[in-house]
Amino acid sequence: MNYIITENREIKKQDLDLFIMQNKLISLFEKENFEEVHKIILEMIKAFPEEPTTTYSWASIFHYYSGNFEETLYLLEEGFSKGAWWSKTFLELGYEKLLDSPIFQKLIDLSEEKSDSILSKESPNLFVRLPETYSKQKKYPLIISLHGRSSNEKDSDILWHDLVNYREVIIVSLQSSQEISKSHYLWDNQEKSIKDLSECLDFLKEKYSIDNSQVIIAGVSQGIDIGLISYFTKEILASGFIGIIPSVYYLDNEFIEKGKIQEIKDKIRVCFIVGEEDPRYQITEKVTKFLMEKGAEINFISCSETGHYYPEDYNALILEAVDFVLE
Repeated sequence: MNYIITENREIKKQDLDLFIMQNKLISLFEKENFEEVHKIILEMIKAFPEEPTTTYSWASIFHYYSGNFEETLYLLEEGFSKGAWWSKTFLELGYEKLLDSPIFQKLIDLSEEKSDSILSKESPNLFVRLPETYSKQKKYPLIISLHGRSSNEKDSDILWHDLVNYREVIIVSLQSSQEISKSHYLWDNQEKSIKDLSECLDFLKEKYSIDNSQVIIAGVSQGIDIGLISYFTKEILASGFIGIIPSVYYLDNEFIEKGKIQEIKDKIRVCFIVGEEDPRYQITEKVTKFLMEKGAEINFISCSETGHYYPEDYNALILEAVDFVLE
């Protein structure tokens, strides 16, 4: 696999602002504060004209779930006209109630026309953060960060970039190969996802000076599901895992419930950062209990008044998680 590697990239204020604004939107959506949601979406469209796929996704989805289908179609059309692109899969899954609309079908046709020039035009991005004192003469712990569903490697890099100043570790944010828009990537295809992670890990071990006894897989939401599945299918070796607002449905349904995990032979440490109001809270508790029974060392960080979005003190919690898995 060939990668487009960017080492120690500068985090632009605009990127950070967009990251924070999107997390705020998820929080407001879950709390059903739709008046504030609408206000922020309008601000976002004005503030980030260079990110039409992201901004018009939020705007069209808001109106779609408000039942305003005419405005939804208008916003999707306007998004395409400003350079946004969403795949046929994204459109059909996200706007199912519009499938009978001739206008919507034209948008799907437009998406298909543009897809060949957009999909697979480049190798996947790999954002790498190296310690300031990085030397080939020393071995470093490695953290591979997997973004959540319908997210991207840029968000992962923003989430983790401060850590390199806290501990001497190599941090890598991997982009999934499953692209459904210019801003959204998935890990839905398990086989492809495991292959992405396994090939990336092999590549990093060849290119950088890594301590193979300290390989950590960190994932947001669906990302940690793929990390743990890759470990239990023996496609990767890792010593620790960090799940941030984890979504571990596939691990539970296809591995735990079906008795595919008999024992954990290696000593692994797992940290979950979970919102108490997240609908996935109970299943994360279930998976945690199972892993503990199998011998994994667990740190379960429960965040009050938090749903399926980053808690306000996520930076401090990530440092706590890293200290635990690298202990």
